Parts: sequence; structure tokens; C-alpha cells
Amino acid sequence: MMNVTILAVESGKEADSLDVLLSIGEEKKSFRFIREFDLIGGHKIQIIKHEDKFWDTFKFNQHIVFKVTELVLGKYRGEVLELPADLGEFGRKVKAIALQKAVQTPS
Repeated sequence: MMNVTILAVESGKEADSLDVLLSIGEEKKSFRFIREFDLIGGHKIQIIKHEDKFWDTFKFNQHIVFKVTELVLGKYRGEVLELPADLGEFGRKVKAIALQKAVQTPS
């Protein structure tokens, strides 16, 4: 198992984008997130999109996707993030599914 840590969340080159730097074990990876707005039922909502490579990397680690998304939303809200922040363990398919179930199951 490898630990995942979020190292930085910084403004990206594109308008309303953020670049998120993560470490997965000893490897560092950067992912771009973009905020868009839509009008639904007369209410303006924000939509956070990420690069396909983010999904490809973490599709079996939804507990990490959830934590990264929370931090990205916080940054868009203007919150000061305390980084680096531990996001949990990165697991391959079988182990990752077990980790997700552990996170979702109340103690």
C-alpha cells in the first residue's frame, strides 16, 4: 500500500482552474481541476471537473477522490488549506474496494 498526500493546490493557467499536486508513495503527480457554472431550476450551481487521468488513477480509490474534491472546493471558497494533508492509502483494485467499504461503514 502507498500513502497519498496532497502537497499543493494552486491556481492553474486556465481561467478558474486549479493544479493539484499529489504524492502517491514516492511518486508525484499533478492534476488539473476546472470550475464551471450552470443554471438549474433558476439556481446557479458550480461544477468541478477534473482531467481524465485523475479518474484513471483513482477510480478504485473513491475515498481519495472524495477528500481531494473537498479540498478543491474549499480552495474555490477561499478557505486556507493546511497542506500537506494525508489523504489515505492508495490501493489496487481489490484492496481499494475494501478501503472504500471501510470508509463508508460507520463504526
